[in-house]
Amino acid sequence: MTRFILALFGKNYESCKSCEILKQQLEYERSEKQMLLETMTSLLKPQIIVAQGTTELKPITSRFQMFSKRRVELEKADAERARIEKSSAHIAKSDDELKNNKLYEAKETKIKTVDDLEKELGIEEVVS
Repeated sequence: MTRFILALFGKNYESCKSCEILKQQLEYERSEKQMLLETMTSLLKPQIIVAQGTTELKPITSRFQMFSKRRVELEKADAERARIEKSSAHIAKSDDELKNNKLYEAKETKIKTVDDLEKELGIEEVVS
C-alpha cells in the first residue's frame, strides 16, 4: 500500500535495510535449492558411456585337462626352472671358490674303483 501512495506522488520507494537482507537470504536459499535439485537429478540420470574400442573376445576354453597333459606342462616348467638355476649357480663366484666347491672337484676327478670308495668311506670287508 505504501508503494502505491508513493508511486502516486512520484517518489521512489526505498526499502529498509532488513528487507534487503531478507531478499538476499531468500535469493541465496533459492540458488542453493536449485543447485541441490540439479545435483539430485544428475545422480539419478543415467550416464551414457561410449566404448573406447573393440576388444577381441577369446573363446571360452575348458579348464579341465587330462593329467598327462598337465604333467607334461609341469615337467617342462620344472626343467626350465632347473636350467635357469643351474646356469645361475656360479654367477659372481671367483675361480678359487669354485675350485673349493666339492661338486666342482667331483666332476674333475676320475671314477674311483669300488675298493677306493670302500676305503674312503671306512667300510671293511666282511668275510663270511
